[in-house]
Amino acid sequence: MDDGLVGPETRGGMHHLIVSLIILALMLIILSRFYDADRSHIIVSWMPVTLALAAWIYEKSIDSQRVPHAIWHLSFDFSYILTLIGIVLILRAFVQKRGMLIVSFATCLAGLPIVALTLLH
Repeated sequence: MDDGLVGPETRGGMHHLIVSLIILALMLIILSRFYDADRSHIIVSWMPVTLALAAWIYEKSIDSQRVPHAIWHLSFDFSYILTLIGIVLILRAFVQKRGMLIVSFATCLAGLPIVALTLLH
């Protein structure tokens, strides 16, 4: 029975990842006009954790599944993408022999939803 709450992403597609990639790309392109790549990554690295926390609070307080499901997907997608970008930035900093502490922290912060998903499921 299809109650309309199941989105296309639960039927085998990964279309939400493309949407997340486009959103993050646009945000990073806009930020890159004002900041370098490291600082742009640091600015958006809090988003996956904030989205996951918002989804969890919304799920617990309102007990609705449709909105939190989409927010969970967005959080995990942002987390995957920003963690990969962070790893690239850390490797670049290592090769260029620059400080990488803040970028490493931002990458760990961005990766927290992935770690939580892995540990809790």
